[in-house]
Amino acid sequence: MEMWGRFKGRSVQRDPRLRQLEETLATVQAYAASHGGKVELLEWNESGEVKIKMRGACAFCPLVDLTVKSRIERTLKDAHPEIVRVIVV
Repeated sequence: MEMWGRFKGRSVQRDPRLRQLEETLATVQAYAASHGGKVELLEWNESGEVKIKMRGACAFCPLVDLTVKSRIERTLKDAHPEIVRVIVV
C-alpha cells in the first residue's frame, strides 16, 4: 500500500496532496486550540484513510470521538473526497 505521507521526518512540501491536507487541517486547528488541544496528522494512505493523533486536552476529552466525526472528518472529507475515514491513534 502506497503511503502518501508518514509525516514524521518527511516534508509536506514534497507532495501537493499532503500540503493541501495540512492546509485543510489547519482550519480545524483553531477549534482544537480553543479547547487546549491540537490535531497531529500522522499518515494518509492510498485507501483514503487519514491517521491523526489528538494532543493536549483533546487527547483526554470524553467527546473526542464526536469532535473527530463532526468536525475533523467532515472537514477533511468535504475538501478531499478521496478520504474515506479518519482514524485516531
